[in-house]
Amino acid sequence: MKIIAHRGLTDGPDDRQNHPSQVEQALSEGFDAEIDVWNDKGSWYLGHDLPTYKITLDWLTTPGLWIHCKNVSAFYNLRRLVTPTNHFFHDGDLIILTSQGDIWTYFGLPETRDPMAICVMPEVTYPWTEIETMVRKKQWAGFCTDHPRKIREWL
Repeated sequence: MKIIAHRGLTDGPDDRQNHPSQVEQALSEGFDAEIDVWNDKGSWYLGHDLPTYKITLDWLTTPGLWIHCKNVSAFYNLRRLVTPTNHFFHDGDLIILTSQGDIWTYFGLPETRDPMAICVMPEVTYPWTEIETMVRKKQWAGFCTDHPRKIREWL
């Protein structure tokens, strides 16, 4: 089962989201990391609402990254890379496919529950007791959450 640190966070929401060092910390702990990426005039940035932290294109090819393209330029420029990345673009969609063919589904809604899908931010929809049951029963291929350490404890 994949455990993905949402915006690199490992212990709940905080202001370190999408900070390169926080993402690297999550990866060093064995988690994958979902990041928000912008491309602006050929430069690459991390940041949720705005391009905030400048990064290199090479940094984006780090294994374990799930790249949420925040603008169309980021999506199309990542498609052209020789080294493939696992990236996606969406605008409020409940289900999307990533560039690597992974199913990415928001909030674990009952109609999107799938043992081959990544459940994103289940804590928005479910109480923790129910999330623990879903994790232990492996009802999803993985979870993307602000609390990956908690999820790992249940495996």
